[in-house]
Amino acid sequence: MEHTELIDVLRRAGSDSSASELHGSLCGRLCTSGERALQPWLDEALEGADRANAAVAEARRRLTEVFAAQWRDLEAREFSFEMLLPGDDIALQERTEALALWCQGFLHGLACGGLPAADELESRYGARHVVEVVEDFSEIGRATYSDDDPDSHEEAERAFTELVEFVRVGVQMSFEELAALRERGSDASRLHS
Repeated sequence: MEHTELIDVLRRAGSDSSASELHGSLCGRLCTSGERALQPWLDEALEGADRANAAVAEARRRLTEVFAAQWRDLEAREFSFEMLLPGDDIALQERTEALALWCQGFLHGLACGGLPAADELESRYGARHVVEVVEDFSEIGRATYSDDDPDSHEEAERAFTELVEFVRVGVQMSFEELAALRERGSDASRLHS
């Protein structure tokens, strides 16, 4: 699914969710909770949507497809994961804002999935990289861009592309490092079943 399709699905269902932030939240939840994250993420995505709206059932189906695709991409561990962000035809300022929202959503998703404190991440899970990702994504979550100098636009485009790649790789590495946390959560949910 493309970014614009996700926006359309959410709007038709009457959801006020930001597509970029919501996709970031999904990826953060997948890193910490794996497949158990589906229902809480769907609830988040469709919060405020009128359940009587016929488009909500379609949105739930399409969002479930997005969830499954992202899970497959991350689980494949082949670095095929892509973030749902506006295309290159959109102004850099808007793409920068979307990336900032994506990172905020990712951090929200990690927190919703029960990401432990930094010292536990390092000592119990050996997830030093995740600690750095949280710090870096917090900074990126405040990113803005103003096109005050048209001569620097090419340089800004290159920097944005590098930043997107940095985030993409950071998510994939976080997914790898948090495998034990996801497994622990799976074991706990099996015990309660």
